[in-house]
Amino acid sequence: MQKEKQLDLLKGRILPTVVKLAMPIMATSFVGLAYNLTDMFWVSSLGERAVAAVGSAGILFWLVESLFALPRIGGQVLVGQSLGAGDTKEARGWARAALRTGYLMAAVLTLVFVLFKCPLTSIFHFNDLETIVRTETYLWIVGLGMIAHVGGRLYSAILTASGNSFTPFVILVTG
Repeated sequence: MQKEKQLDLLKGRILPTVVKLAMPIMATSFVGLAYNLTDMFWVSSLGERAVAAVGSAGILFWLVESLFALPRIGGQVLVGQSLGAGDTKEARGWARAALRTGYLMAAVLTLVFVLFKCPLTSIFHFNDLETIVRTETYLWIVGLGMIAHVGGRLYSAILTASGNSFTPFVILVTG
């Protein structure tokens, strides 16, 4: 069953193979955009302070996401190169290294967001107590989910590197 979803990127015509790999990746991006729009719709119904809290804390998560790009993209490239060279043992090693690095980073940053939510919120210089409290609460909640988020992104990258971009799409849509 798994072999049907996995594309061999080294055999056959290039354009159809790349399109088959890219379509689920593009669909995943559109679903992610829909999730973000839905979140913003619901948050906006809570008022301007909630939007300010989510938007401000979101800046910190964009920064974190750029840090997680290191093990995610690095692991994806190195796994893909190893699989292309036919060395599955090396590919597994790179996948493990990317997962370990990503999970370690996620654990450290989870602690930072949970334990240091007040100093992190103070960098925004809010004058409104309710916005401060909502920002700290948002940092705490999303910080607790960071390990799962990073794991999902890392596994998605590794599966895509192996030629399977459909499974991560199905997982995201199901979630």
